[in-house]
Amino acid sequence: MGLIEDIAEKAGKQKDELWELVEAKRKELDYLVSEEGAAHIVASELGINLSPRVRISNIKPSMDELDIFLKVLEVNEPREWEKSGRKGKVRNLVCGDETGRVTVSLWDEMTRIEIKANDIIKISGGSVKQGNDLLEIRLGRRARVAINPKEEIPGLKSVGKRRAGNSYAAFESKNLADAKPGNNICVRAALSRLFEREPFFQTPDGRELIITGMIDDGSEEIRAVFFRQNAGKLMDLNKSGAIKIFERDGLDELMDRIELGKEWTLCGKIKQNEFFNTAEMIVEKIDEVDLEEEIRTRLEKIMGF
Repeated sequence: MGLIEDIAEKAGKQKDELWELVEAKRKELDYLVSEEGAAHIVASELGINLSPRVRISNIKPSMDELDIFLKVLEVNEPREWEKSGRKGKVRNLVCGDETGRVTVSLWDEMTRIEIKANDIIKISGGSVKQGNDLLEIRLGRRARVAINPKEEIPGLKSVGKRRAGNSYAAFESKNLADAKPGNNICVRAALSRLFEREPFFQTPDGRELIITGMIDDGSEEIRAVFFRQNAGKLMDLNKSGAIKIFERDGLDELMDRIELGKEWTLCGKIKQNEFFNTAEMIVEKIDEVDLEEEIRTRLEKIMGF
């Protein structure tokens, strides 16, 4: 895409209209600047940043002062934390762009920000940490977040919308047998067995849910890990409900709530487990199987729609 087309798209203007602004700017400056120079001045006056946009695929742990645009996919309720005599609140979001997903954590005063699923957010001054399942962007006191900013980000609004097969834009439908480490896939599979372990892991903010087992889609059986809300969905419980049953009735009673053999639509990233030297799925999204949608999709494929 050329410079004029890029500015026109970001400004929501027609290309011819942009050329008129550029020529007007050159005339204003007695033609002492080139068309490219005038275009950059026009972009600046329109509030458009022409530097390459940072995407999730570009970020790495330990990055600071991160500026990034994201779409909010899931909003969790704030929870309290206490450490070394200090108390506060934290609220986690699951956000995405065209290249993947990331957790965004809002701390203390920022937990009061009114935010909902499908909002576009502009983060300024975030820091990146390695989470248990996704990278985490933390917003401390010096960070800023703008809700639905005026900048138009092409392609971001469509992230996370359902498409044929009940999958998501950041994932592709693929059998487990064909999936390779690094692939982001959606698959219809059943939880075939569970690994016996306590379904919690400890974080600075308290206990979080984790379920590990094997999933089978008929082509392959691989290890899968479900964190937080995704683990709770298997049990049809939130975290506090799971903790209550675990402490009152024990591990077996809690794990009996998980129905083996039930099929789900699972979306997540395939990675290589270095300890077991096998492929595994880190589940990022879990949905009930929509049979009507699946039948419609298969008919469309057969009929060539």
